Amino acid sequence: MRILGLKRGGEILRGDIEEHVLGAGDQLVVSSSPAELASLAEAYDFRTGLTGVGGGVVTAGPERPRDLSLVEAVVSSAHPIIGRRLADIPLLSKLRVRVLGLSRPRHVAGPELAEVRVRAGDRLLIAAGEDATQALQANVLLGTVTQTPARAFRRDRAPIAIATLAAVVLVAAVFALPIQALALLGAGIVLATRCLEPEEAWSAIDGNTLVLIFGMLAFGTALENAGTVELLVRWAQPLFTASSPVLILLAVYALGLGIPFLLVAAFLPRLTGTLAWMKRNMERIERIMGLLLWTIGLLMLTGGFSAMSYWLLETFPGLATLG
Repeated sequence: MRILGLKRGGEILRGDIEEHVLGAGDQLVVSSSPAELASLAEAYDFRTGLTGVGGGVVTAGPERPRDLSLVEAVVSSAHPIIGRRLADIPLLSKLRVRVLGLSRPRHVAGPELAEVRVRAGDRLLIAAGEDATQALQANVLLGTVTQTPARAFRRDRAPIAIATLAAVVLVAAVFALPIQALALLGAGIVLATRCLEPEEAWSAIDGNTLVLIFGMLAFGTALENAGTVELLVRWAQPLFTASSPVLILLAVYALGLGIPFLLVAAFLPRLTGTLAWMKRNMERIERIMGLLLWTIGLLMLTGGFSAMSYWLLETFPGLATLG
């Protein structure tokens, strides 16, 4: 979130905003994401957005309607509000809604929300109850009216999510319990405590990520069946003979989490050109990786992966001396 100005006594202050002490009735002009606006709207100590003469809809506290939702509405080119102030838009006086913000491509509209001169294509973020939402969707002067996926930040539930993640990792490390079952239990906890809504969890499922996880699990199983894991364990065993099993497990988890970040920090500046090329050719790369995963899966089903491993050991005998 970025504070653009402070309105006090009819005047908008732009410079040295951090030097001013906020008082009751001061208005902040901000540039922020929909999720940040939704969080401000639910705060007890702020009144966010524009309302009509009736006061609009309440977005915080016990008077907040249970069916309140956030919708995005696009102003059509035929709307009579084009070229006029947003504060004069008729829906503010006709419906119990609250306009939280306005978005315009590649441009921050101003000088403040109420004084913005509306253009065709502007997107309005509106808090509205079910009846008001239906009225907005029936308004022919609005291009599209859809529910926004943005949700207010649930900072009060952040400790629950962090504690759940830490518990899953620690229990798996200390008691050697299967992390898959613990992860499912952790997911159930964050859903039951409303850290995450079911629709948010469902929308977060990404097909590419699932394919990647499946591929890594299949690859790990293949390495174990081929004896590679045993070779690595025999090689590392002398290094950890005198260490506690708990410390070893914690060290493995720490390395697994830390090494990728260290590698990114060390090599990212040198890989800028490579990453740009990968971004341009991402569709082709995904197809190649998908074909590779299917090939590995077929090799595992037919026993070809183990045969290939034995062929590598016969062709390169030095690999057998790693352990």
